[in-house]
Amino acid sequence: MKSRTIERMKVVQFLYSLDFKGSDFEQTFELVGLKEEPLAKRLIEYYIQNEDAVNIIIQRNLKSWKLNRLNYTDRAIIRAGTCELLLKETDKAVIINEFVDISKKYGQQESPFFINGILDSFYFLK
Repeated sequence: MKSRTIERMKVVQFLYSLDFKGSDFEQTFELVGLKEEPLAKRLIEYYIQNEDAVNIIIQRNLKSWKLNRLNYTDRAIIRAGTCELLLKETDKAVIINEFVDISKKYGQQESPFFINGILDSFYFLK
């Protein structure tokens, strides 16, 4: 598995843990094992610094859904994907594909389609 894929998975784990457990930033950072992952650090720092803006962008693309009604896993994957799309360091199609693949591994059966639709709608807004 590629290192950037592993970093993205760790970001999802971090955001899931932060959301689900309400853990503090430092404790969760160490729990997930994020020490030397530059992409993961940038994505997490971006989310922490821009949490409200990221959530507003996601909510705008959810249409008839509410962000707080999504399951924790899908919410973490969408947040991580949105942060990376906003950083604009990697091709958008690659980012969307990576997070759809993560959703296939960790999400529910319909998660890949849902996450693809949300990130894709964000992709076309930019």
